[in-house]
Amino acid sequence: MVESRLRVIEGRVVPDLPAALDPWEFQALCVEAFVASWRARGFSPVTIENDTGLLERTLQALGRPAWDVTPEDIDRVVGGLAVDGRAPSTRRGYVQIFKGFHRFLQARKAVEIEAAFGIRLVCPVDEFNASRPCRRRLPGPAAATDPGARRGVLRLPQSPHSHCPQVRTRRARLRTFPDPVSRWIALG
Repeated sequence: MVESRLRVIEGRVVPDLPAALDPWEFQALCVEAFVASWRARGFSPVTIENDTGLLERTLQALGRPAWDVTPEDIDRVVGGLAVDGRAPSTRRGYVQIFKGFHRFLQARKAVEIEAAFGIRLVCPVDEFNASRPCRRRLPGPAAATDPGARRGVLRLPQSPHSHCPQVRTRRARLRTFPDPVSRWIALG
């Protein structure tokens, strides 16, 4: 007898949604749920008020529901903020608040969004428009000739007073402390 290899997997039930759900009303409900999660986690009222205003400005600037936003939309909004002379920290705030809201949508509302609007959530914030881009440098031609670059050794810039050890050791961040082996050899 052939054994069946199919099995039933438990899943979440899609809630009953109205046939003609307005995306803006649904997004407003999602924002309320997101803010409620902040309250449940114990965020301060001032933080909640400030971040709610920032989220609303971000969503308004994007001009479409969060699940319809593309990487180009994020670039457009962040680029517009840069043209308007907004500080990099302000631009990062817009990206971060949207990224957090989108993560919330993916975790809590993805089933409802897919059922109501037929869209699978994919975060439009990528490494090119993220608030903290990858700063890792690829090895260049100097890596082939510089032995420190190949081994990953930290190389500090040379001090203009490198010929004077007393000057170099007085600088707070460049103090040199002998390791225990060197100290033991010096005593012996």
